[in-house]
Amino acid sequence: MNDSPISPEAVAQMVADREAGTPGPWHFDGPVWNQIVWTDGDNRLCFMAHSNGLNDDRDIANASRITRLPDLEAAYLTLAAENATLRTQLAERDATC
Repeated sequence: MNDSPISPEAVAQMVADREAGTPGPWHFDGPVWNQIVWTDGDNRLCFMAHSNGLNDDRDIANASRITRLPDLEAAYLTLAAENATLRTQLAERDATC
C-alpha cells in the first residue's frame, strides 16, 4: 500500500536530481525587479521573473519558496524513509499477531 502523494518513481527522480543538481542552501537577493537566486556568493542559480511591479509581494514570496527547495526535498526524503520503515515494522508486527 502506497499512501504517498508522490510516486516511488518521482521520489527516485527527486533523489537523482538532488545528486546531479546544485546543492543547497540557496538564497536570493536584489531588488524585486532583478532578484537572483544564489547557491553561494559567486554562483547564480537563476534570475527570477517578476510582475513588473504589479505584485511585488508575490514576486518576493516566489523567490523565497524557490530558495527553500533543497531543505524541503531533504525533509521530504527523510520523512518518506521513516514512513517506509514504520510501515515495514507495522506490517511485520501485524504478521506476527
